[in-house]
Amino acid sequence: MIEKKLILCGILAVAIGIATVVPMEYLMSAQTQANAEVTFDKPWFNVNIPYAFWTVTVNVQKGTISYGEDYYIALNITTNPDVMKTLPDGRLEYYQIKVYSDLGSIENFTYVICANSTGSTNPYITLTYTLENYFNAGDGFNASLATNNVSAVDREFIFFPNFNGSLPATNQAISQIGTSYTLTSQDQAISSIAESINGIAVQGINMTGSSIMDQQLKLFYNIQDAQKIYIDISRIGYVTMDGDFTIVTPAENSIVQQVVLTPYPGGFLYNTVIPQKQLAQTNLLAPSFP
Repeated sequence: MIEKKLILCGILAVAIGIATVVPMEYLMSAQTQANAEVTFDKPWFNVNIPYAFWTVTVNVQKGTISYGEDYYIALNITTNPDVMKTLPDGRLEYYQIKVYSDLGSIENFTYVICANSTGSTNPYITLTYTLENYFNAGDGFNASLATNNVSAVDREFIFFPNFNGSLPATNQAISQIGTSYTLTSQDQAISSIAESINGIAVQGINMTGSSIMDQQLKLFYNIQDAQKIYIDISRIGYVTMDGDFTIVTPAENSIVQQVVLTPYPGGFLYNTVIPQKQLAQTNLLAPSFP
């Protein structure tokens, strides 16, 4: 059975011009003892949420109702040095971030941490289509999370070029638009996912329209009328590149962390890092962290 899988993977790799994708157990038996020290099934990075803010705006002008959505999610990143004693060429770690309220779905994200130990080429960009399809965690047409018509599964990533096992300085990491990265201390950083969405306008009082418009309105009501907003983080899997091999290891898709945003003036807030006395002077959609 393994032989058949290897043949199919080899054919696929030749067809689309990427490294061979093989089962982890085959690679482990085939490589030298030194390379076997590379850890394929453990995370290099830990991700948790210390802060998040979500809000929706509603403006009524001359019979036109306009809706907007603004959010900021801070992701605290640390490393696991014990599993990085031997660094392969590159690593991608896929995370699933699901946002919903007690009324229904709000947003879905796929968040990827990319590290290249041998250069400055982002492995996510190089192998993006194959890996998204493998994990079923790509865009709105091929995603592990149910999507809505306002926002499909958004893909966010940060990239560490020439990674040596330690988190890079702020100016040495590359972030996708809408995603940021700041090194706050040795081997600890804050990455963020933030966006301001304006753009839904409904003419008239009845607010009737297409099914897409109805789903868009439902999303905003899921925020505006909610009692609480929840954010779940779970690991999807790890992709390790070592020489001519690409090893894809699905993770246990269990929730790593769940946070609860509760009502706060102007929206919904979860906060464990900003002192309470400073919140009144803080831009909740662009905070600074100690």
